[in-house]
Amino acid sequence: MSRVPTPPQGMGRTRREAQSLRLLAGLALLGAMVAASVSLVALGVTRNYLQERGRPHSLALQVEEVSYPLRYVANRLRLYVEQVGGVGSTLAKPQSALAAVIDTIVEEEVLRRFAQELGVEASAQEVEEAIRARLGLTEPVAEGEQDPFPSIYQRELARTGLTDSQYRAMVEAQLLRNKAQGHFYDQAPSTAESVRFRRIVLRGPADPVLARLQAGEDFAQLAKQLSLDQLTRAEGGEVGWIPRGVLDPALEEVLFALQVGEIGSYVDSQTGFTYILQVEERDPSHPLGPPERQSLAGKALRSWLDEKRSALNIVNKVDPVLGDPKKVGWILKEVYG
Repeated sequence: MSRVPTPPQGMGRTRREAQSLRLLAGLALLGAMVAASVSLVALGVTRNYLQERGRPHSLALQVEEVSYPLRYVANRLRLYVEQVGGVGSTLAKPQSALAAVIDTIVEEEVLRRFAQELGVEASAQEVEEAIRARLGLTEPVAEGEQDPFPSIYQRELARTGLTDSQYRAMVEAQLLRNKAQGHFYDQAPSTAESVRFRRIVLRGPADPVLARLQAGEDFAQLAKQLSLDQLTRAEGGEVGWIPRGVLDPALEEVLFALQVGEIGSYVDSQTGFTYILQVEERDPSHPLGPPERQSLAGKALRSWLDEKRSALNIVNKVDPVLGDPKKVGWILKEVYG
């Protein structure tokens, strides 16, 4: 009778040992993969945690070598919202308010760098007096009485979140702006080419209203009925005397081309508003009062600021449209909740 062949002694044990080794190697590889995955997750969580903790101190804005962290911009935005009437104000809409604050911070840096070119400066004493005025401390301290300024000022710093140097720099820039405005006011002419005119402000095409005017309807009555301009509507669209150089150049081009009694229209490409204009009087050399000279000075100051700003290297990480969404979101959450 034949016999079934059997492996040599010890061969079965060797095969089992190899299988065990392969199993152990597979388990070790699986464990390493799991450990690596856990490490990656932990690393990601740690990185996010550190980023969130460090975010208030990360860069929001840089003007040349001067850096402004997110915390500073958030504090300035909170101040701005407070000054324009709170979060419910139309001027406090998050995106536009943040853009306005960034513009203000850059403008302040421009003024601190270049105001001396206009022959204006703000002394430390003037800054101190301006801070006292902001805090309502305009009366001199009576002899023998303790000056309340230090304690009130410390409360103001705590309320705003600004440091002493940041607060003083902000007030200094505001003083410089007022003085720069005064510089350009002094340079404004005493007379200028001017027109007195009415306007109707609309959303939509001008043709229907122009047709009614051409048919003989009164401009002032249509302004009272249709104009969206709350400042002039009740006065029949009456704006008054405006010197050349105050309004938008494209609008002025249309307005100053009109003869007395003539009607024209202009569409603002930025706002979409339509302006229907009627010139009532013209004067090639109309005397300018303080309001008109202030308007010319303001326009000159804005032009000067824009010119100086264009020469600076500016990095804006919190532009509401083009900036870092996480940084923008952090600021807005801090201020608006």
